[in-house]
Amino acid sequence: EWYDAVQKGNPEALLYLGLSNYVGYGCEPNIENAINWLNQSAKLENERAQYILSVCYDKAIGMEQNYDMAKKICQKAANKGIMEAQYDYAIYCADNYNSKEAYKWLYEAAEHGYPPAQYAIAVALSNQANTVEEAVTWLEIASENGFATAKLVLSRVYIEGPTKFRNISKAIAMLKDLSNDN
Repeated sequence: EWYDAVQKGNPEALLYLGLSNYVGYGCEPNIENAINWLNQSAKLENERAQYILSVCYDKAIGMEQNYDMAKKICQKAANKGIMEAQYDYAIYCADNYNSKEAYKWLYEAAEHGYPPAQYAIAVALSNQANTVEEAVTWLEIASENGFATAKLVLSRVYIEGPTKFRNISKAIAMLKDLSNDN
């Protein structure tokens, strides 16, 4: 069944085959083959394959490191709603001092439920005037989504933050939850 789908150029099947080659599921791990299958899937506009390839270009996994190509492919996946790609693309924008574009993509990733982006927005907002309440809201969202750093920071806000947010019982519960996560 998978073989037929790959032969017909099914992007999901090509992605699956690429990932299988990468980790060695049903075959020996083979990065070169994995990259080949992922490339084929990405060329057929598979957004997951595009994101994975962008990481490969960024981290020099199975190919030479190429930040420009990583950014270009990452943007394609970000435009298609892949929250990890949106977050990574925000980092590329921030690295190029394009804070407006970076914030736009961070917000997209946060809205799609990506906890690291939710935490990053909370941090960014905490450094601006009149945005503490929104920052705490994003910390709470990231904490609810299991982001440990957000839980730790939020517990600190509950202990020593602005009076409006102080709540020792919430801080204790948050710290207990954090200790249960580890």
